[in-house]
Amino acid sequence: MTKRKRKILHVIAALEGGGAERQLPILANNTDPDRYHVSIIFLHKGTGQYIFNNAIDMLQIPRGRKWNIPSLWFRIYKAVKAYQPDILQLWMPEIITIPAAFAGKSSGTYIISAARRSMRSVNSIKLRLRDLASYIQHIMADRIVANFNPDMEPFFFRRLFSKKGLVIYNAITVCQDKTPSNADMPVKAQNSFLIWYTGRIAPQKRLDILLDSFIALRKDGLDVSLAICGEGSPDLTKHLKQKLQQAGMHEHVSFLGYRKDWHIPARQANLFVLPSTAEGMPNVLFEAMLLGLPCIATDIPVINNLLEHKENVWLVEAGSQSSLSDGIRQMCHSAPLRREIARKGQLYAGTFSIERMSQAYETLYKQAY
Repeated sequence: MTKRKRKILHVIAALEGGGAERQLPILANNTDPDRYHVSIIFLHKGTGQYIFNNAIDMLQIPRGRKWNIPSLWFRIYKAVKAYQPDILQLWMPEIITIPAAFAGKSSGTYIISAARRSMRSVNSIKLRLRDLASYIQHIMADRIVANFNPDMEPFFFRRLFSKKGLVIYNAITVCQDKTPSNADMPVKAQNSFLIWYTGRIAPQKRLDILLDSFIALRKDGLDVSLAICGEGSPDLTKHLKQKLQQAGMHEHVSFLGYRKDWHIPARQANLFVLPSTAEGMPNVLFEAMLLGLPCIATDIPVINNLLEHKENVWLVEAGSQSSLSDGIRQMCHSAPLRREIARKGQLYAGTFSIERMSQAYETLYKQAY
């Protein structure tokens, strides 16, 4: 008698974007097809090409009007109820995962709720409201999965996590193509020291501090250029470009927009910088390490729990322009320091493998039955 495959339903808003959107296809494509039938409910496909196994079912739900949330929630609720999954895995954001959680709870489905970002040091009202909303699905879930150490998170989250939490770190992969075309090349003078940033353009990423540091370093005579790869808030993007224009530095900075293949042009960079004040497990940082780039990141719990200052990364004080400027200056002036940090960082990032993540989820899925 053939054993019935368990049905796993992933719920996520978009197939294109940050860390969660990149981790989902890695996990879905590496879930045992003999044990599980995998499906995905999503709202937005995006403009990129997404490679999912043919056996994975994809269900796109029309977003509808922006403020007609009850109608959207009803469609998501009905879709989850109709699918009747054995395992419901909730990714982000809450506008789609909360109604899915209610549907799963009412059906007795085993629910896995993802915590993808630290709730500490969030300087955005919108994100704080999202953090509060996420407790709804965490409470209904059977297990909470974080991709970072939650020891410094708010008290209520830590209480929930102590009862049903599990840490599963992301799988880190990079594009192996090493030959960028001319269209891939950001603005860079022949001997300029190229600093690279990849990530969303959002308040908690503190690109304002990165630009302030960049401007100060150039005024001090340091020949640096900067590539910003990512998209996000149009207002913030406009503000950042105006800051550069007013300082007369716009010709030394490239805004590349969203690039799924950012690993290709980033290989020409001399340094990767992540100035965030709030992160989960920052995929882009570990991807930059795996590329062999020396990295600067902020000394926040989710990063310093995994990395060691001056060993495999250079840590700077979060929110401090002077600390970031000093770190960039140190790296710029010392090629041996860059080589050593890059070497150790690449070795460490290589331990976050697809096999390691897939096996951890396989063990978790078995707890559902």
